[in-house]
Amino acid sequence: MDLHCLYASTIKTISLKPDFSDILLEKHDDNLEQYKASAKEALYQFSTENPENINGYKAIIANLLSR
Repeated sequence: MDLHCLYASTIKTISLKPDFSDILLEKHDDNLEQYKASAKEALYQFSTENPENINGYKAIIANLLSR
């Protein structure tokens, strides 16, 4: 919770919680395996090894050659 106090038109923030960067540093690796799996899944949708992409490009090339 942050408390804001006004002193001579200057706002000073008194923080009663840890700095967000401290939390990030402490928690960064907590979900690393989940992050890796999610990133791998996200990248696969654009991969040249994804059968949907292979079939899509085959269809595009076939369409161009049939013109």
